[in-house]
Amino acid sequence: MERNFRTLKERWLYGLDISQIRSLDEFNDLLAAYIRKHNTTEHSTTGETPLYRYLHSPRPVRKPQSAEWLEECFLNRTTHRVSRDATVELDSRCYDAPMQFIGQKVEVRYLPEDPEKVWVFSEGRDIRCA
Repeated sequence: MERNFRTLKERWLYGLDISQIRSLDEFNDLLAAYIRKHNTTEHSTTGETPLYRYLHSPRPVRKPQSAEWLEECFLNRTTHRVSRDATVELDSRCYDAPMQFIGQKVEVRYLPEDPEKVWVFSEGRDIRCA
């Protein structure tokens, strides 16, 4: 069975004639109408609407432990070796890393839109990079 996972951009935005939209409110109304239709249309695989499936799920939606925990869930992650000068290079920028990690591979977590927020993770511990 082939699954077709397409993004909102592919399903809706790419097919939208933006030249016909005269305001942000009109755009938001069109988006809300699309989402409402999507959530109330029966899915071909499950035979249920997304709204029905959500409302009748046996498990309740979990709330995040904290705002910090939720932000950490959305960090990009990559692995880098800490150089001899105790730095890690990420997107052509150098970040200071603790000296004890020189020569080691560490997990680097970051927000691409905020180059000031970069962390090195090793053995479950996180250290903010400068």
